[in-house]
Amino acid sequence: MAILITPKYLSSFYKKSIIFVFLSILGAVFNYLLFPVAARILNTREFGDFTTISALSNQILGIFLAFNVISIYLVKTNSEIEAREKSQVILKILIWLLAIITLLTIILSPVLKNKLQIVSGGGFLLLALIVLVSLPAIVWNGYLQGHKETDKVGLFALTSAVFKLIISAALLYLFGVAGGLLGISLGIVCGLIILFFSTKRNLPNLISVFSRIKPSDNKFVASISKYVIEAILVVGGLGFLQNIDILYAKSMFSPHTAGIYSGISTISNSVYYICFLLVWVLLPEIDINNSKNNKKVVGTAYKFLGIISLLVISAELLFSKLIVQIFLGNKFVGQSSLLVIATMFQIALVAITIYAYYLLVLRNRKSMLMAFMVIVPTIVFPLFFNKTPKILITTILFCVLGGFALFVLLDKVLNNRREYVPQKN
Repeated sequence: MAILITPKYLSSFYKKSIIFVFLSILGAVFNYLLFPVAARILNTREFGDFTTISALSNQILGIFLAFNVISIYLVKTNSEIEAREKSQVILKILIWLLAIITLLTIILSPVLKNKLQIVSGGGFLLLALIVLVSLPAIVWNGYLQGHKETDKVGLFALTSAVFKLIISAALLYLFGVAGGLLGISLGIVCGLIILFFSTKRNLPNLISVFSRIKPSDNKFVASISKYVIEAILVVGGLGFLQNIDILYAKSMFSPHTAGIYSGISTISNSVYYICFLLVWVLLPEIDINNSKNNKKVVGTAYKFLGIISLLVISAELLFSKLIVQIFLGNKFVGQSSLLVIATMFQIALVAITIYAYYLLVLRNRKSMLMAFMVIVPTIVFPLFFNKTPKILITTILFCVLGGFALFVLLDKVLNNRREYVPQKN
């Protein structure tokens, strides 16, 4: 059924969207205040370790965000009771995936530790803990977004960020990198507790993950298995790209250079998270049966992205040194020129992600083609063009833009071929 665009609907939509964006931006501010604090407590090598493990957690959670999108889809295509039960099955799948990823991480930790030049391998166990406590948030947020309770999602973003900043900063000071990572986990748990008590809606039951898998669960999983794989590849692949510059820098440059670049990149990441809020405003408003409404919603998202991009890039062109000095301190100012390029990369990635997620909710397989054409060159080409941090991030930016341009061209060619029907003589 098409969405009725009434004044009452618009009022509710804008009210919840504004609350969500406001709370989430505040949350992003508190999230990224942690990095300036860490930069002043830790030396550059320790700071590089802290940002690298944080980046790895973001990339792993980027894979799991596929289930956030799937939860939205389930709410839009099922009754509330059915959607909750199916979301609980999704949570079981997440736990099993985490178990596999944790096992692989433990097995590969000596290699990762050496390749990424990380001092302590214990950080990888804390990485698994961060991901574990984040899983309920992924399912709950998707469930609430599907029901258009984005204001509650914004509340979680803010409260978890505040607790992460307070607890992690204290533990960073007392115990270094390990303490800071533990603090991030504890902050997420505090946010989840507040989210649970802030909504009257019955959220998917976390205890259900310990129950036996029923035949009906297996049937449901089989019915969406292809969609799950597609979502993981698209969402996980694009999410992996967000911090790929930090991982490449950490493995290719000296610990000091990598630590400096990681600091610059964390500032650009804050722009990514602010712009990425448009995705979560967009997806709950998608109507699977109303393409006209969907085009308007997507167009509005891109207009806001354009305004944000113009303001941010202009500010960085004028005040990049001052921004870096305020956020990270004088020892990072020498590489402040990289901030604009890194930010352009993050904005371009958000622009692509908006359209990919939109296609994914509609179960349009063009999302797979787009993701493939962006992800592959962005992973491959930096292996050959990485002499300096500037060359590295510039290569990554052009790969993202070039991959998307090729997708648009190929999609147009394929559409023209479908429309062309040769006439019989």
